[in-house]
Amino acid sequence: MRGDVSVVEEHMILGDLELLIMAKHVSQKPFLHEMIVIGGDAKGSKIKQEFVELENGTKVLVDVDLKFKGKMRISVMFGKNNFKQNYDAVLDDFVKLAEN
Repeated sequence: MRGDVSVVEEHMILGDLELLIMAKHVSQKPFLHEMIVIGGDAKGSKIKQEFVELENGTKVLVDVDLKFKGKMRISVMFGKNNFKQNYDAVLDDFVKLAEN
């Protein structure tokens, strides 16, 4: 980590897929965190989290721009027959990742 920037190798599980990515994390504590995928199946994807202080808590704004390639293609992630079930599982896993 150098200053507010780090580059890390990350393993993620989305649905039935295990993904390996290289990600650049940039933070401006305590207000902003950005992750840019610089290598792997989701290369070019970006996730931006902005933290807004409120009177009674914190509001988290999340902006996601996913680039689907390789294992991340929609047809691979969801299959052809179980679209709704697979889609729900992927979203559930994505929410778990975002919460951690």
